[in-house]
Amino acid sequence: MTVSLATLILYGRCRGTSDPDYTEDDPDLRVPPPHILRNCFRCPVREECLAYALETEAPDGELGIWGGTTAYQRRQLKAERTRVHCPACRSDAVMKAGYGEVCISCGMSWRA
Repeated sequence: MTVSLATLILYGRCRGTSDPDYTEDDPDLRVPPPHILRNCFRCPVREECLAYALETEAPDGELGIWGGTTAYQRRQLKAERTRVHCPACRSDAVMKAGYGEVCISCGMSWRA
């Protein structure tokens, strides 16, 4: 079940921020800026935020950072329907990266 946008706004660590990096308009940005990642990975609703973006955004992706991911990363997550679970955290938020895969949830990477 998808969490509501109101819940994300109420509990998200990004609430009330005016940092333009959260609304980055580059659809090919591969990785969020480090300060955004730090904030997102400490957020109590990060997983729900990512799920919300994956379930509700347009097929070509929504711009901005959602759940610590860029539009590019979310397109990759949607495209990889045969992906495995992360061996460390068991998340299915895994994407291809070069010759391997990387877990968006915990950051672990491995050879595919």
